[in-house]
Parts: sequence; C-alpha cells; structure tokens
Amino acid sequence: MSDAINNPAEGDPDKREEAPDIRIRRFFITDDDELTSAVRDSLDILSPWMPWATPDFSRTDASDFINGSNGTNRLDLAILDENDELIGVAGVNQIDVTNRVGNLGYWVRADRTRQGVASAAARLAAKRAVEERNLNRFQITMSVDNEPSRRTAERLGATFEGIARNALLLHNRFHDARVYSLMASELDQIPQPPVRP
Repeated sequence: MSDAINNPAEGDPDKREEAPDIRIRRFFITDDDELTSAVRDSLDILSPWMPWATPDFSRTDASDFINGSNGTNRLDLAILDENDELIGVAGVNQIDVTNRVGNLGYWVRADRTRQGVASAAARLAAKRAVEERNLNRFQITMSVDNEPSRRTAERLGATFEGIARNALLLHNRFHDARVYSLMASELDQIPQPPVRP
C-alpha cells in the first residue's frame, strides 16, 4: 500500500511540479514528522497569522492535516527543497467548485523565508489547482498587519482588490484584511520569481 494520500480522480499523487531549487508534491503519510518539525521551528512567524500553529502542535495534528490535505474543498501540497526536505506548505482551500474559485495560501519554515520560496511554490500550487480542480480565480487574503504575506502576494503578481473590514478573526481579535486575486489565465504570464540560496 502506498504512503501517498491518493484520490485517483484528482490526478497522479506522485506528480511533482518544479521551480528553481524547490518542488511541490502531494503529502505522504510519512511526512508527519517533518511537518511537525517545520511548524514547531517556525512558531514565531506562523502563530500570529495561523492560530493552529501552537507550541503543542503535535505529530497527531500533522497527521490529521495530511489526511485532509486532498479533500473535496482543498488541495494542500508539500514544498520540498533541493534536498527533498519539507520546508512548507502551499495550496488552495475553501474551493468553490460552482464558481471555480479557491483561497490560495502558503507558508515556509522560518529559516527559508525571504528567499522567494513562498511565491514560487504558490504559483506552482495554483497551476496544479487549475489542472486538477479546473479553478479560474484564486483569492489571497491576509491581515493588513501581515507584511510577509503581502510581499509574497505582490511578488506572485496578484492584483490588490481592496481591504475587507474585520474579515479575519485571529486570536480573538478581528483584523481588516488585504484581498488579492490571481486568475488562471495570468499564471503563465507571471515571471518565475528567483529562489535565492
């Protein structure tokens, strides 16, 4: 039995997409330890924006995430570096199949930030979602205080659409959110961002 999280109707689980120095692929059940480590090593940068990233994030939490990573309303992909080490997650959630829209998200471990990894991986994940889920529009939403995510969206070539008031509830506080969009037709027009060592 394969360790791949497999849904044959959604395409080849072992298919890999590549950009300079990084790759994305479906999660394997055996990624739970590496995912747990990546989250725990990155709590300072993740927890302000992702309330699930807590000091007690466990291997069980990682396994639960992996088991749900290829659900009907989500497609989460592991980001791997040149050594095939798991360095983050890029994917699409809140998929609306009727309107062919999804929410594009991304994060990379703390020691791989500011290297262009997140934008390169997000672009690959969006292209994969176009192929497998026939999506047309991607929305990227982040707190107005989340500057790293804003920079990633802009590096990706997403269009700023405005501020959504009180759109995010993080740690029991509402945040205004920047909303960006990216169309499937724009993905091949976006220059591939460099991934710096």
